[in-house]
Amino acid sequence: MASAWERKYLYSELGKRAVLLPDLRLSEDFIWDNLVPKVIVEVLFLVDFAGFTAFSEKCVQQSGADRGADELAQTLNDYKCDVLEDVLDFGGDILKFGGDAVLVLWRASEAQLPQTIGLVLQCCQQIQKKHGTRDTHVGVKLQLKIGISAGQMTLLTAGDREQHYFICSQALDEVMEAQNLAVKSEVILSPTCWELCEQEQIQTKLLGGKRSLKVLRMEHRSGSERQDAAGRFDQHAKMRHLERIRQRRPALIMSSDRKVAARLKKHIPAAALRKMDEDVPLHLWSELRPVTSLFVQLQFSAEANLLDLRRGLSNANRIISAILSPHKGENNKSLLFDKGCTFLCVLGLSGAKLQHESIHALESALQIVSMCSASLRKLEAVSVGVTSGTVFCGLCGHPERAEHTVIGHKVNLAARLMVHYPRLVSCDEATSAASRLPGCFFKELPETKLKGVTNPGHIYQYVGIAEKWVVTVELTEANVRQPFSAIRMLVARALGLQAGETCEDRQRTLQAKLQGAIEESRYCLLNDILLVKFAVPDKIRKMHDTPRKRELHLTCMQVLQKTLGGEFGIFVIDNAHFIDPASWIIMWPVLQSVTLFMVMSLAPGHERTESFFKAATMSVSTMSQRISCLHLEELKPAAVVQKACQDLGVVSIPRDLARFLIQRSSGIPYYCEELLRCLRCNNMRLFRTGRQDKKAEDDWEGLIASAVETSHLVSATSSSSAGNNSGRVCTIRPDVSLETTVLPATLKEIALAELDRITLKKQMALKFAAITGPVFTTQLLAHILLTCIRQQMNYLLDVLVSDNIIKWLKDTGVPRDVQDAGEEPFTSQQAGSGAERPSMSEETTEWRAGVLAFCAPLLREAAYELWPERQRANAQRKRAAFLEKHAHKCRSCHGGDFVAFHRFAVPSPQDGENCQGSADEDDWHSWEALVLAGEQLKKDRSHNPEGSANALQQQQAFSEEALMEGPYEAERSGGPEELHGEDSNCVCCNLGCVRLAKKTTRRALSLLKKQFPQTRAGAFVKSLRKKLAWMLQQTRCLSLLGHLYSLEGTSGGRRFSRLAALMKANRDGRMDSSQEEDSLSANCLCVPPLLSVS
Repeated sequence: MASAWERKYLYSELGKRAVLLPDLRLSEDFIWDNLVPKVIVEVLFLVDFAGFTAFSEKCVQQSGADRGADELAQTLNDYKCDVLEDVLDFGGDILKFGGDAVLVLWRASEAQLPQTIGLVLQCCQQIQKKHGTRDTHVGVKLQLKIGISAGQMTLLTAGDREQHYFICSQALDEVMEAQNLAVKSEVILSPTCWELCEQEQIQTKLLGGKRSLKVLRMEHRSGSERQDAAGRFDQHAKMRHLERIRQRRPALIMSSDRKVAARLKKHIPAAALRKMDEDVPLHLWSELRPVTSLFVQLQFSAEANLLDLRRGLSNANRIISAILSPHKGENNKSLLFDKGCTFLCVLGLSGAKLQHESIHALESALQIVSMCSASLRKLEAVSVGVTSGTVFCGLCGHPERAEHTVIGHKVNLAARLMVHYPRLVSCDEATSAASRLPGCFFKELPETKLKGVTNPGHIYQYVGIAEKWVVTVELTEANVRQPFSAIRMLVARALGLQAGETCEDRQRTLQAKLQGAIEESRYCLLNDILLVKFAVPDKIRKMHDTPRKRELHLTCMQVLQKTLGGEFGIFVIDNAHFIDPASWIIMWPVLQSVTLFMVMSLAPGHERTESFFKAATMSVSTMSQRISCLHLEELKPAAVVQKACQDLGVVSIPRDLARFLIQRSSGIPYYCEELLRCLRCNNMRLFRTGRQDKKAEDDWEGLIASAVETSHLVSATSSSSAGNNSGRVCTIRPDVSLETTVLPATLKEIALAELDRITLKKQMALKFAAITGPVFTTQLLAHILLTCIRQQMNYLLDVLVSDNIIKWLKDTGVPRDVQDAGEEPFTSQQAGSGAERPSMSEETTEWRAGVLAFCAPLLREAAYELWPERQRANAQRKRAAFLEKHAHKCRSCHGGDFVAFHRFAVPSPQDGENCQGSADEDDWHSWEALVLAGEQLKKDRSHNPEGSANALQQQQAFSEEALMEGPYEAERSGGPEELHGEDSNCVCCNLGCVRLAKKTTRRALSLLKKQFPQTRAGAFVKSLRKKLAWMLQQTRCLSLLGHLYSLEGTSGGRRFSRLAALMKANRDGRMDSSQEEDSLSANCLCVPPLLSVS
């Protein structure tokens, strides 16, 4: 049976918001008056998906973080959807989602409670019968545990601009207790529910030592009886069942009302509102994102009354929102069941990603604990669990009633940490490592058993910035909030102070090194900076702020002058944009009076970087002349290879690794370091010495293998590549594919932060473009885009080009006979400056034909990895359908593989059985665009035919080759010069990748019943008695194979080239005995003997 998610639903604009809210919250009395607590009578149904935490951990262990989160979300969403389908059929109002639990409400009058309980029990039994247990692909069984209670319930609303609703009552406590007592697909009734129900129709069993009862069976009701019972409930009095479109919630098609929409907006998470405002279709809300999750638990005193609880929840919501807002974090959901009063807060959701997310989360958690403990009345404890990792972000539940939330193993782990480590801020190992904070900021916690988690890793308590002496190695964002941290680093390095010294040790060192440089009475001015405790004289104590600052500046200047000894000094500060304001106030005047050369690196795009530049250029004229601001360019590809060899301590690296680093680092040293660190952490590297085994030279296969292996290495220096065979060489493990390696978390965070600076509609266009590849055509993109986005494609592409996110390689929108054949491809600067740009009209039914490429491959990979597997597969099927539509098979191909746009490349009007057909203008533009895409992928790709030992030439040649994303891109399209020939009736080889060409040519020989041997002797032994047409095809393949091997410039390549020539000569000799050669040559499907390889 198809899932409800696969059906199509009709939503009004207001109905899209109604999907995220329960019917209770949409009723008129709650929409217009939600400040006063409301009391209602209801039946509560709480279902827990047992085994969820263990299942989430197993998915990550077997499939990795990204795919594991995707599999978890898909399985849980399908399971929840099936269960909630029955709940909606029985008239249930889905009130709250709690991760692996769902709270459902049936609203009724007190007189209707017995019948309502019977209806809910029928629903429970049907759910347990159909969905009680579900097997998963990892071997973990998911089971349902259900509890039922009834009675009065109070609905509270907390907050002002961002509102959250809570329920509290004895019925809630009872349903939680009943659900906890349920095991293995059981249904448990609370004591109050048993007293109110129709007991004669229900068979139960009293649980030992408890007042709750287990339901064994009950009298069955027909479908018509259930509908009659449901129709008498208050909540269903005005509802009509929409049979035609299978929607049970009239709110989903309610007419627009601006006032109602404004009130509902307060209850919807910020990330969901951003997607609604951008008109993102509901089925595209889902993403796989690395986020940081905070689970906050507030434990109020048992003496707190309803008023205290409402006031405490409102203040807590206000405090949490104020703390998270500067970091674009959101309070995703609030719960007053499951684990007491809890808030799930998330940083890094769609459109809100910032760098240094882990530091923001840890500091926010510490502030939440501090401010809630100080501000909330009758609060006994605050606990926060913080975790980082890839999770599913999107809709979970049922298409008619869902929540926008995050699902993943890391979210579950945060909840477990919150419960098992009370009254502190706890975090997992990934969060601690991602923050890059010194170890003194953390304290390892004792290991404890976490429910459903077998291997949580090391758990730490975050203690924050402590009054402890630390000599900082590099500045981080935490230093911005740590007064005097930067000046402390400078002075400590200058004076030789060591980390770990006590206050008394530092005081003795300062007295010894500063003796005679400054007066002892001014030592106390260094107390705050160096964390010492010199006595403060009355003279200093009575100083006002201005003279005290003047004395502090003079003291620091004298300290530096004493340290430098009157000579020239050099200081280098990395990440200078993280210098704290207190340090900068001291450093700026001091640096103007000390003979010092200071180099400060600042990250581009950081908000404080520009302020530093402005402060430097707008200072006193004499000072500004002594300041130089330089924008550093990215490393050249050859320098990336050289840096990688230096960092690894090797003389050469594999070509695949060099391609991997060049493409993904974009010439940024930090990116290169993070990529190498990712390979090391995942144990993907192997090291060996470069000395070759001389015995292998006597063996042909060994010699060839050695030659091939050597040709795949890129050296760091000319000397090492020429004669140092004993140096260390880095290789990649045989079972590792760098093409499928996911981005490191640090680089993905940077890329997503850049991606989230643009609107969500632009993000959608980029995500679809990422499916097509690093180079894509507008025709292919338009084919896979949704209609709502396709109408604005020209506008979106133009804006993305102007933002330097993508660039035009060639615009083929002008008819072919008007285009200038000698025109160079567009660059991003030309496109950005308005060269032949389309109009900025947001909607158009026609789009330009052309080729575009991502300016930063890192951004493309980050956008690609956002797709959940199902949605990615759907888009890829559309992409494949487009390519297949523009492909053609002819009978001369013998039913072989098709080549895209074959009929345009090799028309043959003389032969009716071969490829024919004329293309209309649009098809021709599609073909030309794909050809240009292929040309760009192999543009300027060069090889060293002589096998020169010049390492720089080799690195440059390979660096240009690295522009080629992979063989699969070369297969998609080739240059037009390879697609024409007088005797060509079919394209049998895709050029642009020599390795792929050799592979496909060998495959062609195999299909022609001609194996290419491994030894020279095999050329004389192997023979084949076939038609001369096949023999001609074989000779052409052998000719091409010999040509390809001759391009290698290696001894192995030359041997294979001569071997291919020997086999071709042998085949030509056999063909000379036949007189039919000339007649067959014109009709055979063949490859031109001479093909240029760029």
